[in-house]
Amino acid sequence: MDGKLKKTLKKIHKVHKKRKRRKENPNRFWNKYEGSIQFLVIFFFTFIVPCIVVYGAIHLIEWIKSIIHF
Repeated sequence: MDGKLKKTLKKIHKVHKKRKRRKENPNRFWNKYEGSIQFLVIFFFTFIVPCIVVYGAIHLIEWIKSIIHF
């Protein structure tokens, strides 16, 4: 009985250890590239989006000018 109990406890410990490891490191990709991903998102919203908005505004102004001239 003592041997069976020991084996069962070892299995439980092993499973618990695996689960704990998964909880500590659920997504290795995110942990590895977190800084790069954050940089790209910040770069996109602080540079690319404003460029698109300005480009669209310039074209809108040109379109309004062309309507007014006719």
